[in-house]
Amino acid sequence: MTVGSIRLDNFRNFRELELSFAPGVNIIYGKNGQGKTNLLEAVYMLSITKSMRGARDRDCVMFGQSFARVAGKVYTDGGTGHTLELSISGEGKGLRIDGVGGTPAREWIGCLPVVFFGPQEMEIVRAGPSRRRRLLDTALCQIKPRYTRALSMYKKAHEHKKGILSRAGGKPSLALAMPEFDLKLAQSGAVVWKERAGYAVRLAATAANYHRRISGGAEDFSAAYAPGVPDTGSGAEDERGLAALLMAAFERSREHDLRAARTRTGMLYDDLDIRVCGRDARAFASQGQARTAALALKLAERDILREELGEHPVLLLDDVMSELDGTRRAYLTAPDAEDSRQCLITDCGGGFGGLKNGKTIYIENGEIREG
Repeated sequence: MTVGSIRLDNFRNFRELELSFAPGVNIIYGKNGQGKTNLLEAVYMLSITKSMRGARDRDCVMFGQSFARVAGKVYTDGGTGHTLELSISGEGKGLRIDGVGGTPAREWIGCLPVVFFGPQEMEIVRAGPSRRRRLLDTALCQIKPRYTRALSMYKKAHEHKKGILSRAGGKPSLALAMPEFDLKLAQSGAVVWKERAGYAVRLAATAANYHRRISGGAEDFSAAYAPGVPDTGSGAEDERGLAALLMAAFERSREHDLRAARTRTGMLYDDLDIRVCGRDARAFASQGQARTAALALKLAERDILREELGEHPVLLLDDVMSELDGTRRAYLTAPDAEDSRQCLITDCGGGFGGLKNGKTIYIENGEIREG
């Protein structure tokens, strides 16, 4: 997959911008704070519909403006072109494919597969569980529309349950609605559980191969899905069995949840247990080991997306090249390899050495100059 061009209106610090990209490696040079990451964020939002930085939609609208728009021309590996347009306003978010509006997010996500690797990705190993859940969710939402639906349903039901728990102390009758929302959580959570578990197995195996190659075989790597439902011990794999396990866990926890006004179990407590040389990487990995593990996971994500979608995902690399040695940079970019068709890379300068560029773009104060 490639992004041929992009147009931004009132997006972040870009009042109006039109920019084309080359099929290969595109390097976006600029000092800190000039808007390099904003360009990658715009492309990422054309893929996922959300900011990779976790920003609110309204924060992507230029200050003083009422709307923002991101439009891009994208091409499949076979050469078929499509236009994607995302708009943000006070009325919400609008998605259009080839000029047709009203596209639901579950049909949009996956039209432009991307893999993002930025400074925050370096912390996948050492960060809290939410960061590793996002690793799973970002990939699964691009390849499994049913997962996107189930995750959205789970989060909505979870918010309702949180509301009940926060108010039930002053109005005990609200607790009568708990079983209804627990059932919704169990049904949608079973899909989330099954898909995360299956994807984690593939991710771990592929990442282990990359980790072995990058480290020269000096270190062992493993990763395993750790569901947020403790002590199940049943080995259930089908969705009906997983839903039953979830429902039983919610029932066991209900009295505690009402007293504490918060829930303590469910898929929003999931984690990915990453180990290097058999030890918990979050607690014991060195900085170099953590970076190698993070890189292996992102390379594995790239391969799985390509296998599932039949398209090469676009690589979005944000200010990470200077943090990686030549071997690791080569694994990410390799413009002559089958691993990647297009990379969009931001850099403050000096992180590339002899890398051959498809295109060089310079940015300063939101203004673009193409080299």
